[in-house]
Amino acid sequence: MYLISLYFDDHSTVLFDSYQKMIEKQTQQFFLSQKNIPIHMTLATVHDHDEQVIFDALNEVISQCRAGIIEMTFIGSFARNTLFLAPIYNEYLHHLSTVINQQIDTIEGQRKENRYLPFHWQPHITLARKLDEQQLVMAFQTLTMLFQPFQTKITRIALSCTKPYRDLYTWNLEDN
Repeated sequence: MYLISLYFDDHSTVLFDSYQKMIEKQTQQFFLSQKNIPIHMTLATVHDHDEQVIFDALNEVISQCRAGIIEMTFIGSFARNTLFLAPIYNEYLHHLSTVINQQIDTIEGQRKENRYLPFHWQPHITLARKLDEQQLVMAFQTLTMLFQPFQTKITRIALSCTKPYRDLYTWNLEDN
């Protein structure tokens, strides 16, 4: 599986990393750092294709994308084992989601995850995974003490693979 992921300005990345490290310290759950999964926001997925085919399909549309600001506003959890921070789903995120997914649709025989489609997608940055119930409560309490809403800037888009997680191609986004 391949991911199309969003990355953030350096200041925000340091802040997200500090949240993750504090949660790891409190919960003793190190899944994300042990797997070398960087702080990112998954925008879309593609299955069963050669990375060059995906790159070729995405390169032109991503090269036209610009950096943008999002508001990180809330803490959430998935499946009672994942803790995340989430932004307001604004026009900028919707535009990125729409243009990337439309371009993925042009790849013959593509398969993608329904949970990453426009209006089906909960944008989020995972800070902890594989938590048991007690660890999730501790992680939530830790993040609640640290987190204040803030703006962050999306500065890069990457095509990444999983198992192991690694970025294959990265596009730097220019300011408007």
